[in-house]
Amino acid sequence: MNRIYVLLFSMVLTTILPGCEKMPPTPEEAAAGVPPKTIPMTDAIPLEYGDLVGVAATETPGWALLYFQRPDKSLVAVYVNAQRGIIWDKVVDIPRR
Repeated sequence: MNRIYVLLFSMVLTTILPGCEKMPPTPEEAAAGVPPKTIPMTDAIPLEYGDLVGVAATETPGWALLYFQRPDKSLVAVYVNAQRGIIWDKVVDIPRR
């Protein structure tokens, strides 16, 4: 009887495991190197962030990373989901020296 249970268990594992896949990281996990800061609004990008200087794709589908350059040449990275039309409530502030 134990052999039947082992056989059934192995059959279940071989059919279920191939269907599993790793979930893409959230923007917070992707920006783990620099601690993000909370922004006061999520319906617009503040003018104080400066000019848009770059756009990068992220590992998370639907999200893009917009890089803005302030007048002091520091960078601000803002996550935007174009599919859902939302701005993530945290930004990554990258100082320059």
